[in-house]
Amino acid sequence: MRINGINEFSNAYYNNYFYINNTKTNNRIVFMGQLEDDFFEASLNNDTKKQLKALSSLDFDVTAKDKNTGNNFLHVVLMNDNQTLIKKAINLLLNKKKDERIKIITAKNNSGAEPLDYARDELIKQKLYNLCGRQLPVAQTPVEPDAADKLNELSAAEEIPETEDTFGFFDEIEETNAPGSIQTPAGAAKPIRQNQLLDDVIGLDNAKEKLNSLIIQPFKNKEFIPINGFLIYGSSGSGKTFLVESLFKAMNAEYLQVASIADFEKVLENAKENFLKTGKQTPVFIDNIDTFLPKIDNYRDNTKTTRLMQLIENSSQKGIILLAATDKMFSIEPGAISPNRFDEHIEVLPLTIEDRANLIKLHTKNIEMQEEEISDLAAISCQFSPAAIVSIIKKAKFLHKDLNYDSLKSEMVKYAADRKIDISEKSKTVIYDTFLKREVLKDYDPKSLDEVKGMETAKRTLYNTVVASFDAEKQKEYRENRINIPNGILLYGPPGCGKTYIVKAVTAQAGLPLYQIKMSEFGSKYVNETSNRLKQAFDQLRTKYKNTNEASILFFDECDSFFRNPKDNEAYKTDDLNTLKEEMNNAGRDGIIIIAATNEIQDLNDAIVRDGRFDDKIFIDLPDTEARFGLIESSLENRVKTKNLLNNMEFIKELTELTDGLSSATITSVINKAVKKAVDYNIKEVSAEDLKKAFTAKKEETLDIINKGEYRKQ
Repeated sequence: MRINGINEFSNAYYNNYFYINNTKTNNRIVFMGQLEDDFFEASLNNDTKKQLKALSSLDFDVTAKDKNTGNNFLHVVLMNDNQTLIKKAINLLLNKKKDERIKIITAKNNSGAEPLDYARDELIKQKLYNLCGRQLPVAQTPVEPDAADKLNELSAAEEIPETEDTFGFFDEIEETNAPGSIQTPAGAAKPIRQNQLLDDVIGLDNAKEKLNSLIIQPFKNKEFIPINGFLIYGSSGSGKTFLVESLFKAMNAEYLQVASIADFEKVLENAKENFLKTGKQTPVFIDNIDTFLPKIDNYRDNTKTTRLMQLIENSSQKGIILLAATDKMFSIEPGAISPNRFDEHIEVLPLTIEDRANLIKLHTKNIEMQEEEISDLAAISCQFSPAAIVSIIKKAKFLHKDLNYDSLKSEMVKYAADRKIDISEKSKTVIYDTFLKREVLKDYDPKSLDEVKGMETAKRTLYNTVVASFDAEKQKEYRENRINIPNGILLYGPPGCGKTYIVKAVTAQAGLPLYQIKMSEFGSKYVNETSNRLKQAFDQLRTKYKNTNEASILFFDECDSFFRNPKDNEAYKTDDLNTLKEEMNNAGRDGIIIIAATNEIQDLNDAIVRDGRFDDKIFIDLPDTEARFGLIESSLENRVKTKNLLNNMEFIKELTELTDGLSSATITSVINKAVKKAVDYNIKEVSAEDLKKAFTAKKEETLDIINKGEYRKQ
């Protein structure tokens, strides 16, 4: 049962369910008037979204009529001939008893016409005749052989939001009237397609195995399930909702999905009563549970979180099998997903390229394609959700009469272009970025280590550790000589000397994705949350390496906040440090190259920076003469206002001497400011004298500050 469109704190408009000996009586309190008015008003304005919203409401009265025309909702839907609304209408009818369906389908408006009189599509007309137990008149035009495919496409021209629900198929909806089944109200339940069992879910093997062993088999064997809550988490569109729907189908259980705390309270009350009388547990699903369990703090109303935490505690003893899904694990109050509330956390991993190929095969059975063509489509769709892949195929079938590989590929490319999704070779693993997102290098970032001036020792070490270590031939030699891939590199030295710059350079040259951990995103006042986030980040990169063989660079910039020794009042940070130590052990073996940068190495925890965790420690000093010369020269290039200085080698040498003791960042900043001043004051060009004055002033201002720090070389 899907319960939508109801005020979360309302007490008046619920469906009351009483589960007694596996049967139910339905005492419905109907809110008459406003919701029906909304639908008919939206119909006058051709507002499809508002019509759909009204039809999805828990309290929509399907027998209501427009007071001016006498049309009921089915009259209006069939008049509009909108496939999205028609699908919704038939779903509503499937949830009604036969006598009520007949009343709706045969209702006459003020002109004496039934809804069927306005049906233009013969397949829809046939469906409606079947639902009310009537025979389609012989005079009617025969249904076209491909009409089912046409209806299944749901008019791809419609702007339907792409959700995990797009897995379902209109012509596969199953009408269930088995004894004891729950007849849910209009809009409250979502029919599940035939044969939608876990075997039909492509990929997700780990999640399916757990759900089968922990829920499906015990439930079928009528065993008590003692687990308090199953939290299913993964990226948006990965198939979490579809997986849960398949689970309910495999259990042959009524699909109960609640969308407010008030409705959950009502379902829980009825489930308790049913459990006491029959000993049967009731499966209940809460989607997007992060919206109901936000973190508790002093700046928001925490009533909702606190109330639901109370309700879900020890849920198995209360007679429910609690399932929930989220794509925002770390938006949830940590205490809400602890044991006794959610004992089992199940991750839904992205589909592999093989999984995507199988998904495409499943939905293109009647299309002739070679294996290599399917593999190519699976590669192109690397960043598409499973729901999006199915939606694209359905749309392609609708738009292309003779669908083939080329036309399907063009639709996928267009989908990616419209949404600015990168489908190049280097992006094939982005779908694994479920938690920690990779950094996107800018056009002005360095493209290789050659662009870094000076720092010869650092460049050589970074090249050997990062670029060469993951070369296939080099890895073979490592294995033959029993050499472990280095775990990490620690860059330390004065601020502004190019530590971050050189990390971006080696990233670009290695062609590996760069992930950056920032204290502003990972640090938390909640106990253990920083540790949990670190584990999630490392787990993500290990999983990606295992499935794709793509290594990652994990960069801790200004790592002092993570790696320093805890103060006396920061005992909780000891746990964070211990987590880091554990995760960093043998990280290189798991395809994770850790690079950290700090200005204050003397403050770092010795156990963190020891050999085995950071095998290389590189001092990045203030730029030497060669580095300053190259930096000044490159900073004067490609600027209209400084072209006059670029060929003046004597001046550049003089400036190189003048900038001794300044950091790379300071040198670049002074030149940028001088050029900006020339632009702002409409000065034709930057003179040599202007730059000399600027650097002299800056050196006097900052040199003492920069030299105050003491950086221990090791």
